[in-house]
Amino acid sequence: MSNLLEQASQRVIEINKAMSEIEKFEDIISAGRDAEIAFADKGNTKYITVLSPEKMQELKDTVLVAIINSKNEKDAELERLLGIDKRKPAVINPEFEKAVQEMEQQKKPDPVEDKLAEIIDKQVQELKDKPEMTLEAVTKLYIEEGKTYREMAEYFGVNKSNINNFIYKNHLSELKQKHDCGYAKKPKQPDKKERP
Repeated sequence: MSNLLEQASQRVIEINKAMSEIEKFEDIISAGRDAEIAFADKGNTKYITVLSPEKMQELKDTVLVAIINSKNEKDAELERLLGIDKRKPAVINPEFEKAVQEMEQQKKPDPVEDKLAEIIDKQVQELKDKPEMTLEAVTKLYIEEGKTYREMAEYFGVNKSNINNFIYKNHLSELKQKHDCGYAKKPKQPDKKERP
């Protein structure tokens, strides 16, 4: 029993010592923020005036950081003496947390999502490889080479209806008829107005 009392007494002494040191650190830190740095020897104080204000502030900041770090170490020591544990909060069911972590690590990619992404990437790449649908290109294919809507749609990578709309808006069907009848004219410039 006396051994237990001695240990408790020793623990109280250590706690009191740590508390007193922490209070001293706090006093020095609060006073040091507005104070000047000086050398003191046997009651004689010499202020440092030979350094620039920037160097003085840098020196003061360095000293304050060292003091704050020492105070933090003492805080940790006091918490240890008091039995305060700063670990992460307890989990309701550690086995459940472990199982969830294992499931996340073992999660396999969804084959449907992968296949869909692959198809989309392939289509985007195919569209990038297709030529741009310009008036000159469509005129050449439709009038001069006599390609069908389906062939042109495959060539440009668009729907047949897009080809039809483009030909209608640019009056290429009229030019095709004239071309087929032997009238070779330059294609009309498209109207500035858009038609429905």
